[in-house]
Amino acid sequence: MAPGLYRSLDPQKREIRVLTILTCGDHIPAVPPTQPVTGDDDSSTNAADIHCVLQTVSLDDEPSYTALSYNWGTDAPSTAVLINSKPVFVRRNLATALRHLQQKDRSLNIWVDAICINQNDNKEKSHQVQMMTKIYERSIGVLVWLGPAADESDAAMEKLKDIGEKAIDAGMQDFRATDMPNWFNPDLDERLQRLKTSLDGLAEREGLEIFHPALIPLSKRIYWTRVWVLQEFSIHKLVIIQCGSKKLDVTTFGTAFNFFAFARWTLSSRFKLEDYRDPKSKLRSVSGNENSPSGAPNQLFAARRRYYSETGERETLFSLLERTCIGDNFALLALHATDPRDKIYGLLSLTTDSEQLGILPDYEKSVIEVYTDTSRALIAVGETSILSWCQQSERLEGLPSWVPNFSSDIPPAYGANRRTRSLFCASSNTKFPGLSLSLPDDPHSIGLSGVKVGIITDLGSVWTPELDSTWSWKDATRLIHEVEAFCKHSPLFTSPEQALNASVRIPCADQQYYGNTRRRASSPIRSQYDKIRSMGEVGSDHDAILYRHAMTFQRDRRPFLSNSGHVGLAPARAEPGDCICIIFGSPVPYILRASIEGKYVLVGEAYVYGIMDGECLNHDQAPLTFFIH
Repeated sequence: MAPGLYRSLDPQKREIRVLTILTCGDHIPAVPPTQPVTGDDDSSTNAADIHCVLQTVSLDDEPSYTALSYNWGTDAPSTAVLINSKPVFVRRNLATALRHLQQKDRSLNIWVDAICINQNDNKEKSHQVQMMTKIYERSIGVLVWLGPAADESDAAMEKLKDIGEKAIDAGMQDFRATDMPNWFNPDLDERLQRLKTSLDGLAEREGLEIFHPALIPLSKRIYWTRVWVLQEFSIHKLVIIQCGSKKLDVTTFGTAFNFFAFARWTLSSRFKLEDYRDPKSKLRSVSGNENSPSGAPNQLFAARRRYYSETGERETLFSLLERTCIGDNFALLALHATDPRDKIYGLLSLTTDSEQLGILPDYEKSVIEVYTDTSRALIAVGETSILSWCQQSERLEGLPSWVPNFSSDIPPAYGANRRTRSLFCASSNTKFPGLSLSLPDDPHSIGLSGVKVGIITDLGSVWTPELDSTWSWKDATRLIHEVEAFCKHSPLFTSPEQALNASVRIPCADQQYYGNTRRRASSPIRSQYDKIRSMGEVGSDHDAILYRHAMTFQRDRRPFLSNSGHVGLAPARAEPGDCICIIFGSPVPYILRASIEGKYVLVGEAYVYGIMDGECLNHDQAPLTFFIH
């Protein structure tokens, strides 16, 4: 930024800066047809005539301003705007937004983080981020900038307005996800029957033409992937969404996306399987999440609805991290941040427990320190399932093994699932006893109490199925046969039936997946296993597909046999000699590797047949303290 642009803000006076965009006399120039843009391409910006004034105000004086929510982008600041008569270089997307917001007849006051916060002053940035909730709450409203018009976005915005208004009239805002299980029940109560008649009628009248192709690129714009969106979307009731020159209020916009998800669900239920198989079928093109026009925007609007629900429903930091970081292959709200520390800081204002956890934005800390302090605070309040998030392939250098890398997507975990919580209870009814002190010579270590179950002696192949239609039957049968071999050699299984039961449940980790839900495997799993084992290829048999689906979720795991006879699935990087341990208060076992001076490295979580419900714990076992670094 230009020298002399900033003077220090007084935290005691709750000072912030407000940017005033001065008036212009020209229309926004159109993009020449020889320069096509995408929704995230800001190359059309000419910001030379953008004149602004930056001034310091106090929130106590109730200043009037609009808070701008937008995507920073990854390019270097390269576009000059005049602020207090000095050229200031900003990123292209922000310059484009300022150009579109500039008006001919009146100036406009906005708060925009990249300019109103001195990004070179970490102390100021820390304090201003702590004030973000108040800054957004005290604004007259929030303006969401999706980017310039592109990919028929004007048509998409018109479609959203049309469908959103119709869906509001049809009662879409009264529809709840909890209504879905009863939707096709002929004996609905009066409220649901009236709602069903209205919403089904609208979906029927609109048909598959409701899914305008331009909706998909609009719903996939980079804006929807920002971690700060959750906060900026949720904490003010008045939100206007702008794309190019088109604007729409958040209620109409969000209701339209919500109705798209509903229409996809209810219309799909009326077609036969053959309709999906037709490659030219429009139904097929909108039936999967990849081509759904709801996607990430719908997840954000759901978060906004939770924030403003009558119950005042709020989430813990653990719950929000689970929602935004864990890749469960269903509805991951994969949010990213320019600064990796914001993967934590960007969620704090929406949580119920940030004060209890003692976490405050502090940009003087490194990414490693922020992630370590956050993980320690969560484990200290009993959220030991966070240990299940530590087996990513992408690890930051210097990050302790017990700390997740929140800056990368985290694979699905046994230990926790936001829809079902944990399905297992390996530590039985033991309570988390709290943290032991870190070792004096290793402040990044953590002490956890538990018991040792056994040591891995043999390992099978790493299971890495393809995630598309070329799912490998050969790899599947190899996993199944390796598990069977380990079970036959285990002294724990005293009969062929016991060994067979273990062989059936281990390849799928004793789980089944139905739609967006996960649950413990039920008795039909035996027939599913028999089908997939006996077929020369997976084919289209329903039972085989269900078992295959559950197996796919065990990606990057490998079967093992321990010296205690236990058989299960361990992380891909497990090695012979690794310890199988149960941490008190944790739902699943963990694999630890002995390190130097009696310390351990966390390898990851494990599925271990026969101990997932606390069977191996007894009062005779002396608890151990595992110092993990």
